[in-house]
Amino acid sequence: MNTSTAKRGRPVSLEKREAILKAASRLFSEKGYAISMDEIASEAGVSKQTLYGHFSNKETLFRAYAASWKSFYLEGIEPSHDPWMTLEVLAQRVLRKLLSEKGVMAHRLLIQQSPQFPDLAKLHDEVGPCHSLALVAAHLRQMMDRKLLREADTMQAAEDFFGLVMGQVRVRRLFGGIGELPEEFYGKRAHHAVDVFRRAYGV
Repeated sequence: MNTSTAKRGRPVSLEKREAILKAASRLFSEKGYAISMDEIASEAGVSKQTLYGHFSNKETLFRAYAASWKSFYLEGIEPSHDPWMTLEVLAQRVLRKLLSEKGVMAHRLLIQQSPQFPDLAKLHDEVGPCHSLALVAAHLRQMMDRKLLREADTMQAAEDFFGLVMGQVRVRRLFGGIGELPEEFYGKRAHHAVDVFRRAYGV
């Protein structure tokens, strides 16, 4: 038997990392930051040694979890495409993620648990709002470089973009003032937000 034959498929270490992130995503969404590393290892079907081999502590894993779903905002979006349709797609993705029942429940848990974990509020601010702003600011920078938007402070422009997209609707969802939104809401909201943003930053 040829023992040098390479195993086909993805490396085992990559498969286990993906299993860990999938388990962490479900548990962070359902239980917030109060979950233990033991629970995550059990859910992922890996040993604690394997878990800690990929992620040294819960904060590191939480950062990876946040990065894994935030990157989808700009996945497949290129500034060379129709710039305004691009921003509408981006706006819809943000709305669908943050206003979904899963997204709302996860953020309610984090708010509730922040007194229990003194560093959680700062951690969430860094991997949540600040990271989102930086991703969008980088995209807007590319649009400015191509003269699709007027020259401006990119972080302020990103702040304005999110403000137009979210408005008060997220706060109302978080506090239960409104329930799940109809499908037609997302397209209309995104189109309106981008229309106003274009009037402010378009060339």
